[in-house]
Amino acid sequence: MPLPSKWTRLRHNAGAILLSGLTPYSTNVISLYSYGWEAPGSGRIVSFSSTSGGSITNVDQDTYGVGSGIIVRYTYVADKNGEATITLSPAQSAGWHLAGFYSEEIAAPSAQISAPDKLDFGEVVIGNQANLQLEIQNIGADNVAGSISGITDPFSLTNSYFATSATADVINVTFAPTTEGDFSQTITLSGTGGNADVILTGTAVPEPFYLSFIIYYLLFIYRKFWN
Repeated sequence: MPLPSKWTRLRHNAGAILLSGLTPYSTNVISLYSYGWEAPGSGRIVSFSSTSGGSITNVDQDTYGVGSGIIVRYTYVADKNGEATITLSPAQSAGWHLAGFYSEEIAAPSAQISAPDKLDFGEVVIGNQANLQLEIQNIGADNVAGSISGITDPFSLTNSYFATSATADVINVTFAPTTEGDFSQTITLSGTGGNADVILTGTAVPEPFYLSFIIYYLLFIYRKFWN
């Protein structure tokens, strides 16, 4: 990628690079470009870190002297949303200049599932049922298969899943309450593609009064005049 026309200078406090649009859970290498500003040892030192990688400490921007370029390559892993944050922390007040960066994927996850954090059914009348779809994506290169645990009434669903690479298994989840109240439970997906928790929530409400009144009134009329 081309370098920007202006330098980014980090002073005192840490700066950060937010990367998005990555393959979830993929391994990547980011190359960070800088340029010798003055003589080595002048204090332009920085450390690199992320939430899903190791750290590189005490990198001197001026390692190779004035006018000489320097490239720092750092390996990190994207999170489940395909994002990563690289933090650059200057050690001293002299600051550190970032000229540009380039990131590339070096390895996709061999087998990895991705699922929503929560399914909310909203309000459902007691005695009725609602259905939502739980999409379990396989974002890795190998097949994934697993089981689902923690399922109890008034929720129900198939307790297993399977998906080939770059596909998804869509499972129907049902909420069929028989008593009034708020319901919440956490189900766990576990198998060859790793583990994930999904929270199921729903509220059971009584039948609206006006609807009950109409039904009872119609029954009354029917019994009075047609029986």
